[in-house]
Amino acid sequence: MVTEAILTGVFFFFVDGLGLGSDDPAKNPLVSAHLPTLTALCGGRRLTQGELGQGRLVPPGEGACVAVLDPAMGVAGLPQSATGQTALFTGRNAPAIMGHHVNGYPTPTLRRVLLSDSIFKRVAMHGGRVTFLNPFRPPSWERLLAAEPPADVSASTLAFFAARQPFRSLADLAAGQAVALDMTGRVLRDRGFDVLPVSAWEAGAIAAKVASRYDLTLYESFVTDLAGHAQHERLARDILENIDRFVAAFVAEASDTLLVLTSDHGNVEDLSVKTHTKNPVPALVYGPDQATVASGWHDLADVARGVLRYLGISENHAD
Repeated sequence: MVTEAILTGVFFFFVDGLGLGSDDPAKNPLVSAHLPTLTALCGGRRLTQGELGQGRLVPPGEGACVAVLDPAMGVAGLPQSATGQTALFTGRNAPAIMGHHVNGYPTPTLRRVLLSDSIFKRVAMHGGRVTFLNPFRPPSWERLLAAEPPADVSASTLAFFAARQPFRSLADLAAGQAVALDMTGRVLRDRGFDVLPVSAWEAGAIAAKVASRYDLTLYESFVTDLAGHAQHERLARDILENIDRFVAAFVAEASDTLLVLTSDHGNVEDLSVKTHTKNPVPALVYGPDQATVASGWHDLADVARGVLRYLGISENHAD
C-alpha cells in the first residue's frame, strides 16, 4: 500500500500512436530519426520489431526493460484510442468489454470503467499523491472543474478526473510546473497562446522535478499520433527526437523515479498508411525494480496492473 513517504514514484509517459514497426527507414521514422537515448535504454537496439523481437525483454544491466505489448488484446480489427487508453489506465480488457475497438471519446460503458477502476483514483484512495503534468487551456480547464466530467474528454483525462485531484493550467506551465503536450509549447504558441518556448531537455528536467513529489505522475503526448495520421515524415522525426531529449533529461534527473513509457496503438511507426496499425507497442520500463515491474507483461492491461503492484496496491477491480 502507498505510504505517506514517497520512496520511488512512477512517471507514466503515455505516447499516443507509437508502435513497433519494420526496419524500413522509408516508412518508419523510428529508424531514420536520431534517437540515442531510447536506443541506449534498449540495449543498443532500435524500437522496431526486427531489433526487439516479439515479447522480448531487454536483459537487466543493458538499460531499460522493454516489453512488447499486444494492443488488440484478442479482439479483431485495428486498435483504437478509447479502448486502448482505457485498458492502459484501468488494467481491464476494454476491447473485450466492448466487443470491438472504440476510437475517439469513451462510450458510456468505457466511462463507467474509467471512473470506477482508474489507476489514478485507486492510488489516491490509498493515500498516494497523483498528478497530471499536462496543462489544460481555457475553456477546457474550467470545464474540468465541474462536478461531473464533460462528455467530450479523452480516456486519459477521464481516468485522471476519477481521482478528483486538481488539473494543471497554463499558469502552471508559465511557472515551470507543467509540460505542454509537445514538450516545447510550440503547438500552444501556434494556436495563439502566449507561452514561453522551452527545449525538450528543459521539459524533461521539469517533469523529473515535479514527479519526485508524487507517487504517480501522468504525462501524455499525442502529437505522435497526429504526425502519423498526417503521414508527415519531418514532423514525426522532430517529435520523436524531442521525446528522446525529454527522456534523456528525465532519466538524468530522476534516479529514484520509475519511468514507464508506453502507447495505446501503433501509427507513427508506419507512415505508408494514414490509419492506426496492428503492430505491437513498446512498454519501456526504467528505474527501480524495472525487471520485476515489467515481468509478464503481454498486453495493454498489464501496464496498469504492474504499476499498481509496484505501488503496493491490490490489482482487484471494483467489480
